[in-house]
Amino acid sequence: PEQASDTTETGPDLQTAARFLGWDFLGSLALGAAFGLAPLMVTASDGAAATASYHLAWSFAYSVYLVGRAMSVSLVAEGATLPDRLPRLMADTLFHTLLLVSSAVLVVFVFAPLIMAVFGKAYVAEGAPVLRVLVLACLPWSFTTIYCAVVRVRRQTRSVAMVQLGTLAVFVGVSATLVTTMGAFGVALGWLAAHSLVCLAIFARHVLINGFEALVDRILALAGPALALLGSDPRL
Repeated sequence: PEQASDTTETGPDLQTAARFLGWDFLGSLALGAAFGLAPLMVTASDGAAATASYHLAWSFAYSVYLVGRAMSVSLVAEGATLPDRLPRLMADTLFHTLLLVSSAVLVVFVFAPLIMAVFGKAYVAEGAPVLRVLVLACLPWSFTTIYCAVVRVRRQTRSVAMVQLGTLAVFVGVSATLVTTMGAFGVALGWLAAHSLVCLAIFARHVLINGFEALVDRILALAGPALALLGSDPRL
């Protein structure tokens, strides 16, 4: 009887793990496909030289995004340990992520020509505008990354897959339309459009399900970390 009970308890756990990993893997495949398609589009449209400029710009912008990625990993680890504090942890993580990422975005956006000039003057004319658009895309991308971390803690990895599949669909649709006339800059606009529209879709879904007041409450929750940063923690 004890063995039968153990088997019954183990079954649902394995099924839950399979669903969790399956949806998460599908989302990762979608985002990986977008990563791979981007330089291929640029190469097919404008050749290897344009791809080199795009790759340099992408490397810098992706480094900015990794700030949000690192914060999201920490949120998953701490949120899984302290699920009761998830709303507070989410507000803290989102505030500090946007603070760090927006600061980096501002610096890179202003000094993009100088950054690209380090690799040669030939990269400035085409690479700097691409870098500016890509780094702007890091702002909504950081938000969606934190959102994906929250739903991972809640074991709702289907939502993660929907976010990343949506990102892939919008990116391919916009980039394929613009790359023929705008080259690498069109692909960069595809990233900005994809992350921005997915971010807006998350907000819209939250309002439809929970109401506008709940969204306002979430935004006001960010005041806590802001006050704490200024030395006036409302939790004290």
